[in-house]
Amino acid sequence: MIWQSKVHANSFFKLKSLTVENCEKLLTVFPSTETAFLNLEELTITHLKNLEMIWQSKVHADSFSKLKSLTVENCEKLLTVFPSTEAAFLNLEWLNITHSKNLKTIWQSKVHANSFSKLKSLTVENCEKLLTVFPSTEAAFLNLEELTIAHLKNLEMI
Repeated sequence: MIWQSKVHANSFFKLKSLTVENCEKLLTVFPSTETAFLNLEELTITHLKNLEMIWQSKVHADSFSKLKSLTVENCEKLLTVFPSTEAAFLNLEWLNITHSKNLKTIWQSKVHANSFSKLKSLTVENCEKLLTVFPSTEAAFLNLEELTIAHLKNLEMI
C-alpha cells in the first residue's frame, strides 16, 4: 500500500503526475480513501506483477476529474482497470493498456454516463484473457480518433 486509507482529504492536492513502477508486493494503488486527486493529469502504472486493483470502488467522486493520460502495463494479476466507481473520468484522452495477461475487463458494467467522452486514443495490446474492449453501458466514446487493438487471444467482442 502506498498510503493508508486515512489520508487527509487535501493531501496530494497539487500532484499532477504519478508513476508507480516495479513495486512487487503492491496489491492496490488507490485504496478506499477520502483523498481526492483533483489535479492528477497523468497516471502510469507499470511492472506491478501482484497488483489486483488500481482503485477500489469507494473512491472520492471528484477524484481523477483532470486525469488525461492513463498507462497500465505489465500488471499480471490485474483483472479490471475501471471497477464500478463513483469517479468519472471526464477528461481522460489517452488510455494505454498492454501486457496484462490476466485482464478480463477494462470497464465493469457501471460506468458514469459522461465518463470517457473526451477519450481520443485507446490502445489495448497483449492482454491474453480480455474478452471485450468496450463496455455495454451508457458511456459514449464520441471523440475517439485512434483505436489500436492487437494480440488479444480471447477477445470475443470489441
